[in-house]
Amino acid sequence: MTRLLQTIWTSILLLSTAVTPVHGFASWLRCYVELETDEVVMNHHIQPSSEAELKIPIQIKNEETSWSSSAPSITNENDSILQIRLDFPEELIKQDVQWVIEVTPEGAAEFVDIGRMCEGTRAFSKNDEPVTLIINDASTPIKLVAGYAAGHEAVILTPPMHIGNNNIGNKPTENGTTKEL
Repeated sequence: MTRLLQTIWTSILLLSTAVTPVHGFASWLRCYVELETDEVVMNHHIQPSSEAELKIPIQIKNEETSWSSSAPSITNENDSILQIRLDFPEELIKQDVQWVIEVTPEGAAEFVDIGRMCEGTRAFSKNDEPVTLIINDASTPIKLVAGYAAGHEAVILTPPMHIGNNNIGNKPTENGTTKEL
């Protein structure tokens, strides 16, 4: 009997070392999966924000401001480090919602620290925990778009947020005047 228990215990130990942790969609949504409605994630097509029951906005803040769903103007160096989160209602947070956010164009800004993936073009998080974005080129308009899901439901896109400086939309000409882009 002792030999049988010893064999069972050894088998359990060997099997327990083979178990790998399971991560939700956001942490394994790799760079080759686009945040577009023709992609399939968790056996569902990604849903556009227009079809969502709840409109979940991207929120943003810097050291001097509070959370806002309005895109900030990048006017100085203090504006270059931003905290970003999604503004989920309490009922979604109770379902342990996960999300991923992407910044374009590549190189104009990058995600750093916790959740960083895809060489800084994406970050992932859960619930209302923020990620950090650093603006590398304040003269370049930046677009943020996120996708979120609770449980094994379809990924839903957020409306995009466009970030830029006060002069976005105007481009200097050779004679110093501006023209609308």
